[in-house]
Amino acid sequence: MHWYVYHSQKSMGHAYAELGAPMVFSTKNQPKLCHGDVVWVIEGDSSTPTNYTIADCFKVRDTDLPPFFDPYLNFRLKVNGERSLLGVPVPLDYSATWLTDLHDMFITKQRFFCNLINYRHIQDGLIVASGITI
Repeated sequence: MHWYVYHSQKSMGHAYAELGAPMVFSTKNQPKLCHGDVVWVIEGDSSTPTNYTIADCFKVRDTDLPPFFDPYLNFRLKVNGERSLLGVPVPLDYSATWLTDLHDMFITKQRFFCNLINYRHIQDGLIVASGITI
C-alpha cells in the first residue's frame, strides 16, 4: 500500500531533510499501516506561493509511540523507514493533473497522512516523477 504524508516547512518550522532519516509523524494512529508499505513525503516550502517537492520515499520498517521531541510532542505515531528510496528531492510541476488532484483533495483539505489505495493516478504520478522503481 502507498501512503501520502505532507510536511509543511511553515507549520513545522524546519525542512523535512533536517530530520536526517526517513521518518514521518502522524497526529492519529494509522491502524492500516503495515511493515513494507511505501510512504511518499510531499513537502511544501515556506515561500508564497508554496513550492512542492517529493522530499522522501521509503518503505516502513517500524513505528514508535510517544513521547517525541519538539515540535512533534503532540503526535501519536512515528513511522520509521528502512532507507530512503529517493536520491534527491524532486521538485513538482503544477501542470501535472495528479499533482492538482493531490493538492485539491489532500493538501488543501488538511489530510496530511492518507493511504492512496483509491488514488492510483496519484501513486503513478509520484512513481513517474520520482523515477523510483518499486
